[in-house]
Amino acid sequence: MKKIFLLIPILLIGLLLVFFKSPLSILNDRMVADDVLVTVEKPEYDFAFSYLSGGSALSLIEPPVPASASDGLRSVSIMMETESYNDFYQDEDSDPPPTITIFVIEENKGESELSRQERLLEWAKKNPQYTSYALKTSEVAEQKIDGVPTQTYNVAGEYLSRVHLVSYSGNLYAFVGQYEVEGDAMFKAFDELIDQVVFY
Repeated sequence: MKKIFLLIPILLIGLLLVFFKSPLSILNDRMVADDVLVTVEKPEYDFAFSYLSGGSALSLIEPPVPASASDGLRSVSIMMETESYNDFYQDEDSDPPPTITIFVIEENKGESELSRQERLLEWAKKNPQYTSYALKTSEVAEQKIDGVPTQTYNVAGEYLSRVHLVSYSGNLYAFVGQYEVEGDAMFKAFDELIDQVVFY
């Protein structure tokens, strides 16, 4: 059963990336020759994030999301090392490289006596395609991003990952940072992105 949960998030991100394997010129509007800090404002989802963009840093991909996604998915932002994206684009048989992914999902509160954080964890268990909850290798810890409580844990799947889950302003946010070795470039890039997330 765990093999199935391991494949779900990899397949989801892989499908999004394959769908978006369009010419590299599409990325040029969001990438400059020198590495610079780029802030992406998402006022419709009440948050913003910043990442280092450039030829030796990251590229941002934002696949279109169906307006009526059955699970409430509203937005997907995928970041990966630009060099890795170039290699992935040029080799049709290659596997997706480690990514930083931000999912925004509309929260369906319904009738519940659970607290906000308890509802968040219940949602995480039922939606492994976003959370990889069944593969967590650490206890869930409550942390904060820009003062907003998170449920945070580590995952071991195709890649190692750190996951931050947030319930805020009618949305659920899953910040997922994949990396190969703790302390590598993607690990550091994810930590830097998390430090600069702002909720409105």
